Amino acid sequence: MFSYVNVGGKIKGLAKVIFIISAIITGMLGLVMLVFAARFENPLAIFAVLILAGLGILMAWISSWMLYGYGEIITKLTDIERNTSGASDGANGHDPAGRYGDERLKRLREEGLITEEEYKRLSNRTQSNDAEGAQGSYRNERLEKLLAQGLITEEEYRNLLSKAQNGEEAF
Repeated sequence: MFSYVNVGGKIKGLAKVIFIISAIITGMLGLVMLVFAARFENPLAIFAVLILAGLGILMAWISSWMLYGYGEIITKLTDIERNTSGASDGANGHDPAGRYGDERLKRLREEGLITEEEYKRLSNRTQSNDAEGAQGSYRNERLEKLLAQGLITEEEYRNLLSKAQNGEEAF
């Protein structure tokens, strides 16, 4: 029931609902005020009520922009994270097959989302993964995790990766 999936979309939907409710309430209050103003048969009072009701609806609309904008920011950030993490499943930022896809990498590079160096590294990884298969991909990912966790040095990482790519027992 309380899912944290598509939070940005839910916030945007909430902004729309709040606007609709506020506009309806403002419109109903405007009608009530219009009935009271009509009793005085004063055209200026009727005009003032119509202006106030219109301004109330306009303010409800403008105030919903802030909440809608926040939802839009969350949606865009989620899209950026999904598109730059190499995730194919969209859940954990991990490409289960270990393949990024040449076309996708080219698009990310052209859009400036990855550097030329990142493009070459990921492109090489894709090619080597195609040759190595799932076993090599898993081994490379394990080495990357060990390096990221600080359990091995950069030099040890390169040595182990070189051994693994040459078919030697790396670990």
